[in-house]
Amino acid sequence: MSAQRASAPARFAVVLSAIVLVAVAAAVAVRLAGRREAPAPPAAAPPPEDRVVDLKERVRHEEYEAGRLVAEIRGDTFALGPDGRNHLAGSVEVTYYGRDGAATSRLTAGEIVYAPGAQRFTVLGGVRVEAGDVVLEGDSFEYDKAAGLFETVKSGRFASGTFTGEAPEVSYRESADEIRLGGGFRVEIAAKDGIDRTLALSGDTLVFGRRERRGRVTGRARLAGAGYKVAGSALSIVASPDGSSLESAVFEGAAMIAFAARRGTGGRGGEIRADRIARFDIGAIFDGEHRC
Repeated sequence: MSAQRASAPARFAVVLSAIVLVAVAAAVAVRLAGRREAPAPPAAAPPPEDRVVDLKERVRHEEYEAGRLVAEIRGDTFALGPDGRNHLAGSVEVTYYGRDGAATSRLTAGEIVYAPGAQRFTVLGGVRVEAGDVVLEGDSFEYDKAAGLFETVKSGRFASGTFTGEAPEVSYRESADEIRLGGGFRVEIAAKDGIDRTLALSGDTLVFGRRERRGRVTGRARLAGAGYKVAGSALSIVASPDGSSLESAVFEGAAMIAFAARRGTGGRGGEIRADRIARFDIGAIFDGEHRC
């Protein structure tokens, strides 16, 4: 039996459908081709070199170790600067806490600058560091977090109990509780009894361990008090337990002590020179007995 031929209308519908499909396919192909040939949009211009990115305001950040708060950081703004370093600026305050939760040190400044992930920080603008009863002040300090070291070579001041001083170079190492002054320093030691017995200590460099209460002055060592002056190439000192005076002072290298006459005694002053002056009795000098 021969197959039945489709009617003319049916065959026309089939052909028309095929034509429509071809036309649609052609249109789609042209559109896609047009898309491929369209020029790519221009790349976004890089940010200006002086642009600050990732700006945050009213910053408050806390750091924890094993669930314990170890540091709290505050500032007005935080941003990645054009130098590729982080800048925490404006009323900056950083507080570190010990295992008992008490604050162990506190830093205030105008700005802290550091590389992401770094352990060394540059602290700028009215810097004040408080660690126990040690206070450091200056226009700028470097802080090595891993070493627990604050230092400056741009002049600074320090205070520790009855000790106050200044020097072009100041550093304090927290772990050793050690103060170092360099570049020519001056320190004053004030008595606590209200009597004018302030001691003036100066020299090229000073290293003072607060725990041991011992210090060493190297280069142009000088010590002056009411009625006397002592000098030498080097000086070793031991501070009293309350830090209000020196228990001993040993001068070495062309040492010299000059003392004035005791007021109201009618006596006269004197001078002693030696390679080494040891067991220097400051109390005797204060009493006007001039013993060494």
